[in-house]
Amino acid sequence: RLNYHAKRELSRGHIEEAQELYERAIAIDPRDGRAYLGLSRVAQRRRDFVTAKEYLKAGIANSIKPSDSLTNGSSAGIESGGNPYLLQAMGCLEERLGHLAEAEAMFISAVRSRPCHAAAWVSLAQLRTRKLRQGANSGRMCYQTAERELRLSGLPQSSHVYTAWASMEYKKAGEHRRARELFRKALECDPRCSAAWLQLGVMESDLQNWDKAQECFEEVLTYDKRNSRVLQAYAIMESKRPDGYSREVIDLFERALKANPRDGGVLQAYALYVAKLGDIGAARNL
Repeated sequence: RLNYHAKRELSRGHIEEAQELYERAIAIDPRDGRAYLGLSRVAQRRRDFVTAKEYLKAGIANSIKPSDSLTNGSSAGIESGGNPYLLQAMGCLEERLGHLAEAEAMFISAVRSRPCHAAAWVSLAQLRTRKLRQGANSGRMCYQTAERELRLSGLPQSSHVYTAWASMEYKKAGEHRRARELFRKALECDPRCSAAWLQLGVMESDLQNWDKAQECFEEVLTYDKRNSRVLQAYAIMESKRPDGYSREVIDLFERALKANPRDGGVLQAYALYVAKLGDIGAARNL
């Protein structure tokens, strides 16, 4: 419960209160990885990345059992080594700081610790294909391995894996048919996966399949009416549609801003559209 309350305080911007609660959680259970992760996030809020790394290192060290050093390997789903969530978090932090080799090493450690850790496989695939500029086959290897390890572990497949995989196939390899198949797999795992619907809708919009794109955006809005990213993508799609109406585009942008008035992406796209309509003054006000 301490971790829950600390996370809530952090989400409200109460950094000092969150830190105190996380420290109490560690005092009760020094092996609780969630508290170390929370303290690292507190430090990152303060832009103190050195301390953030130290918290993660401490959490990883405390998560390794003495018997782990005697274990040569592990079957799927069984941890061998440090806490995979903390290892992945360390990888994400290293990537954020531009330490790409160190980030890759951390992601590899995470999937070695728990081979079915889907999020770590996704992070590794995206690092290799986006930052290290490796080809699509490098990403496919990660996604296919994640799929296999989840199956071997008897765990359900991951919509996160399929969504990221689909995005790579479309953006990196230009394989929109394969991407569409993978987006559908993601939605079979989780019919309410907003990320999959959103990215599928954007892809269909890029391919000028306007009605299919609209169906994707409308599907999300049936259960998540305030999703500003979907509303923004929907508005942009309607602005490109040959038979689209400017009034409908403006209404979608206004709904997005009402949902999240500080969404810079929405404000920028809205301003560009208004300027395109010729109202430069209104665009500047945005």
